[in-house]
Amino acid sequence: MRIVSRSIFVTMPPPVAYQKMKVGYVFEGLAVKTDTCGPNDWWYLSFDGIESHDTGEWVDRMRKMCEDNTAHYPMERSVSRDGMFDDSEMFMVYDREDIASIIEALQFLA
Repeated sequence: MRIVSRSIFVTMPPPVAYQKMKVGYVFEGLAVKTDTCGPNDWWYLSFDGIESHDTGEWVDRMRKMCEDNTAHYPMERSVSRDGMFDDSEMFMVYDREDIASIIEALQFLA
């Protein structure tokens, strides 16, 4: 793994597995850069969404999961656009060996 600035990240060809750095070496969830759109933006796949037909159903399902720990819904693999344009952002970028290690660690769950 390595940490790169936004100016370097946007030049990296997809696919790129990464986590966006927040404050104090804390990172957001794992995402995959799937495409570049323009000189300073990209599309990404995240793994923290749940399937829903609309925002109202999404809110209802999230609320239900918070209130009932037995409630569960399928994960949604949706692509979103970053669109933040914050030049101070930093990214933890995973290399192929890191991805192989993640896959190996998760395989016993399947």
